[in-house]
Order: sequence, then structure tokens, then C-alpha cells
Amino acid sequence: NLSFISDTTIVATRTQGCQMADKFKVNIRIALPIALLTGLIYVVLGNGMDSNYQPEAIEWLKETQDKTEAYKTLDIPFEVE
Repeated sequence: NLSFISDTTIVATRTQGCQMADKFKVNIRIALPIALLTGLIYVVLGNGMDSNYQPEAIEWLKETQDKTEAYKTLDIPFEVE
């Protein structure tokens, strides 16, 4: 369990007779090197990669000529003009 604080963290420290600060020191010794290594791997593998991705425009609302159909879709009461 590498969470900062949880019920299991509290129980573990109390039953083992240690302080929560001691558990955090041990966790940082485990988690920090792996986090740094993971970051380094991302940098090495991502170095030199080129992305030509161009996002398309988002059509938030669809334009429609038939207002009655649009109102039916939105479940809004309507009157035919």
C-alpha cells in the first residue's frame, strides 16, 4: 500500500509500533526511484517522436432545417409554424 494515508496505513503503523512518518520515509524510498525511472523511460522513448495529429473542429450542435425534428430530439414541446 503506497497511499499517503489510509485505514490500513494507520493500522499497520500502530500494530507494528512505528510512526507514520517512518512509513512515509520508507514509501518515498520505494516510490521515488521508480517514478524517476519511469519519467526517464518516457523521455527516452518519446525523444524524437513527431506527431502530425491535427484535431478536427468539434460540432457541438448539429444544424438542422427541420425544427420539429430537433425539438422532438430534445423532448421540447413545439408548435408547427
